[in-house]
Amino acid sequence: MQTVFQPYSGGGDLLTKSKLERMERSLSIGKWRFIAFYGVIGWGIGTAVLFSLIQRFSPWGPGGTFLEELRIWIVVFPVAGLFMGMFLWSHLSKRYARASQ
Repeated sequence: MQTVFQPYSGGGDLLTKSKLERMERSLSIGKWRFIAFYGVIGWGIGTAVLFSLIQRFSPWGPGGTFLEELRIWIVVFPVAGLFMGMFLWSHLSKRYARASQ
């Protein structure tokens, strides 16, 4: 593996050529598609389903059915996923800009 970039002197993982190419592919889909796919769908809906399952089967949960729980969280977590996607996009684009200098 050929090392392309090492982040600031604080350390961290080295970016290999394959990681850099994956970053390019992720950024090539565009900002809003990235946010929708990775933030809203990937993080938001995935977290809503997982959280609903935890709430349903945990002894400290509210005791509703899975669908009752999902009905609430399927709105809350995708909205939070929008912000998560924006953060991920910002982080990835800044990291890619530093790496490609």
